[in-house]
Amino acid sequence: MSDPAAKKAKLDSEGDAEGVEDQEVNEALERVLADLEKSQQELDKVNDEASDAVLAVEQEFNKKRRPIYHARNEIIKQLSNFWQTTLVNHHSLRETMTDDDIGLLGYCTELVVEDDEDIKSGFSIILRFADNNPYFKEKQLVKKFKYEEDGVLHISGEVPSWNEEYAPEELAAGSKRSQPSVTYGFFSWFSSSETLEPGVHDETADVIKEEVWPNPLKFYLATDLAGEGEEVLEGEFEGEEFEELGEGEEAYEGEEGFEGAEGF
Repeated sequence: MSDPAAKKAKLDSEGDAEGVEDQEVNEALERVLADLEKSQQELDKVNDEASDAVLAVEQEFNKKRRPIYHARNEIIKQLSNFWQTTLVNHHSLRETMTDDDIGLLGYCTELVVEDDEDIKSGFSIILRFADNNPYFKEKQLVKKFKYEEDGVLHISGEVPSWNEEYAPEELAAGSKRSQPSVTYGFFSWFSSSETLEPGVHDETADVIKEEVWPNPLKFYLATDLAGEGEEVLEGEFEGEEFEELGEGEEAYEGEEGFEGAEGF
């Protein structure tokens, strides 16, 4: 017959051994995790250095691009309605526009995207307009995009001083004007302000900055509104909307701005 006390002592001894073994395993795991964390910190440091180096190179090349962008815009001014045609020809931008937007774009003589000096903190989109623009008094409108360190994006648009005849419907209630209902989509976006959470993008701004601004000629020369690989919207360019236009008639009502800018 076994001795209960001896059996208990044996179990206690085995339990102590298992406890020591578990402790050693945990300590070994902690050492490995600490080494891994240290390695990751070293890698993060190198990545930060690489990001700073890339940013420095991008800043340097931005300085080289500026005079070329300026020269390009001077050439563009010789082409009437260049920015109107370019923006309308981008399919996703066209979807944001009303006929009133398109008419107003007929007076847009210059579009500029300017990165902030350090590039990473934000950028601005600037639209400049012809002197004979009847829609509002400002010669330019600016929409600014500012990033916080945590990725929050602050967007501030500039609201123009609309002339009564062309003010959007919500601002013209009760006014006596000859213009019918006036609505804007693109310029409503351009004048709006908001704050976006980290990871949320302003898709219209991204299109202008990343697609249109680097190569506007691509969209100016486009033969239709559809993007590459996309089908033309049914009826929009198959005669439904335009077959009623007589010879010499304007494609968009009230677009006297098409003849407003100088050029070819």
